[in-house]
Amino acid sequence: LVAMGLPERNAGGGGHNPPPEGFVAATIELPGPRVVKIHFQAAGSEHKAKPHGIHGVEIIWQVFDTPSPSVSIDELIHSEFDTMTPYEFRFSDAQRGKHLYFAMRWENTTGEKGPWSEIMEAIIP
Repeated sequence: LVAMGLPERNAGGGGHNPPPEGFVAATIELPGPRVVKIHFQAAGSEHKAKPHGIHGVEIIWQVFDTPSPSVSIDELIHSEFDTMTPYEFRFSDAQRGKHLYFAMRWENTTGEKGPWSEIMEAIIP
């Protein structure tokens, strides 16, 4: 496994995945009207693959009418979960031009969660 670049298996089988430690990095894509795509990967990684032992990413978000530079994690009241990048938001015509704020964190295969990313912003096209 090591020669192929894969992590070694736990000798005793089973084993516990440690809580995620790294941050999630995101790239925002605006492919068309009312659509925001978030491509995510491990911060500092050149690869799109999730880190070993990670099930997916939790995304919390909220749409605001105007820019809000002091948004806190507590104000992001909607939650999504995705196991494969990219995640795609779809909005209504009435939401065009509004500001989407979101943050993400890894979740491992046993449900333990890592630290939140920085809060990011996109304007809904």
